[in-house]
Amino acid sequence: MTYAEALKYTIEALRPMDLSMPGLESRELVAYASASCGTQVRRDDIVKLGALEAPQDIRECLDDLLERRLRGEPLAYIIGEWDFYGITLEINPDVLIPRQDTEIVVERALSLLDGAKSPRILDLCCGSGAIGIALLKNIPGATGVFADISAGALRVCRKNIENLGLAARTQVLTLDALEPAPATIGHFDLIACNPPYISADEMLTLPVDVAGFEPHDALYGGYDGLSFYRAISTGFYQAVRPGGVVIFECGAYQGFEVAEILKNSGYEEIARHLDYNKMERAVSARVPMR
Repeated sequence: MTYAEALKYTIEALRPMDLSMPGLESRELVAYASASCGTQVRRDDIVKLGALEAPQDIRECLDDLLERRLRGEPLAYIIGEWDFYGITLEINPDVLIPRQDTEIVVERALSLLDGAKSPRILDLCCGSGAIGIALLKNIPGATGVFADISAGALRVCRKNIENLGLAARTQVLTLDALEPAPATIGHFDLIACNPPYISADEMLTLPVDVAGFEPHDALYGGYDGLSFYRAISTGFYQAVRPGGVVIFECGAYQGFEVAEILKNSGYEEIARHLDYNKMERAVSARVPMR
């Protein structure tokens, strides 16, 4: 089987899923299958390799991968990594898969920190560490604390921090975001948080690739999806330096409610931000000078 044949075989096998980007997914799977058979190739080189013979066992490996994908398992969990804001992160079912929608949180946080040379950043409910790592990669003088309640998520986060050469600038902590911030955590110029925000009703209608594979503890945000916003807005208020900023990811229709929670908790300069699909995806606010 050549690489061209392997790619065609994979695209045809995935056709029943009606994927938005079948070619991209197929290249990812062929590259991963080739690496599993002992020949490392880049996803972006699969088409150029064309008539070159693929490893002997690639068909068998592809069949195993395709069986998992056709059952609904997300591609990121199958290949064990995912790209986010120009970085590649290791991913497993202990963490949510980073979405492009979340990149607006990074983009707006960088804008809010513009001019800060050595900000101290907290990535709360950090999961894979995607938000905090992207911020530290783009602010060379920044330091970061990564916090989550999930031991599995923190293992993934630590691995990504090490892989991307950020260990000297980071601290990783077990922390329950529903409880007030411990005094020992110190103070931050920015708290960025993508908390669980799916409501009880929405949990019943999640697509199979989310409901069946992604960690429910990282999804469920209480009966109305707002429990973490309420707890963090008050419980972590004192952990933000005067003039510092918090920024939350939120559901597409939660922006107004999250903004009201922040307003009622004493924050100022509250702003709601659209993602790249023009849906509300983030809310930022500033702690007033005290």
